[in-house]
Amino acid sequence: MQRIEQMHVVPDLLDQVDPTVSVEVKFGRNKVQPGSFVDSRVSQFPATLTIQPYDAGERYITVVVVDSDIPVPEEDRFDTRCLGVFANLKVSPTQTSVPLRFYNRNAIVPWTPPAAQLVYSIP
Repeated sequence: MQRIEQMHVVPDLLDQVDPTVSVEVKFGRNKVQPGSFVDSRVSQFPATLTIQPYDAGERYITVVVVDSDIPVPEEDRFDTRCLGVFANLKVSPTQTSVPLRFYNRNAIVPWTPPAAQLVYSIP
């Protein structure tokens, strides 16, 4: 929960959240630390998630991947973009690996790689 608040997921993206799973993101073999930059040559392919539920039992979940840092410099703000929506992913305390590439062709919104941001300079 501390990372969710530090990264301003709450309240910037969601009003509130009550996590019921722990999520780790990997591109290839590299675990993504919250707030770190991921090279676009790596993020062009869907990530693998490790989802560890906090309680027992199987469940089916939906994963929504959002880029919340799309700059809109002419309006001095940031926008969001959906990078993928994956439904009916089965997880349990013993089945924690979710390679999104296996679900991409059946995704509600297939993986869209994050775009590199343009750097604007003020003259």
